[in-house]
Amino acid sequence: MSFSNENPYQKFTDLLSTLPNMNDLYQYQGFWYPCYILEGVLQVQQQFQALPTDIIITGWPKTGNTWLKALLKNPLLNHLPHALIPFLEIDFFKNPNMRDSHQHSILSTHMPYTSLPKTIASSGCKIIYIYLSGTKGYICFFMAFR
Repeated sequence: MSFSNENPYQKFTDLLSTLPNMNDLYQYQGFWYPCYILEGVLQVQQQFQALPTDIIITGWPKTGNTWLKALLKNPLLNHLPHALIPFLEIDFFKNPNMRDSHQHSILSTHMPYTSLPKTIASSGCKIIYIYLSGTKGYICFFMAFR
C-alpha cells in the first residue's frame, strides 16, 4: 500500500475493510491498533528511512518511554519529552519531511519490532527496547487508561 498515490485515504480505508476489528481497533501484523495510529504505522513502514546514527526508543505504552526520553534530553524545564523526541507513528505521519528540518537522531515509537520499517534493521541503528514483565506492563497500562 502506497500513500504517495492520488487517493491514499481510499487505499487506507480499503485495507481497513479487510482487517479484523473490534471496538475501533484493527489487527495488523498480529497487533491491535487504533485507526489513527495504524495509518501512521503504515506510512512509517513505507517512507521512513533509518540512518545508522539513529537511536530508536520503543516499548509498550506506559512502560517508561517518556521517562527515558526525559533522561536523554535535558531541557525539560522548557519542553515536554514528546516535543523533544518525536514519535515515528505520530510525528513522522504528520510531517514526513521531519528529517529535512531537524535531523533528529533519537526517535520514539510504540510499534512492535515486527512492524518497524525494514530500514531500521538494515541501517544498523541502535534500538532501545523498554520492557516490563507481563504483569507489571499490564498493570501500568490498565492504571493509566482506567
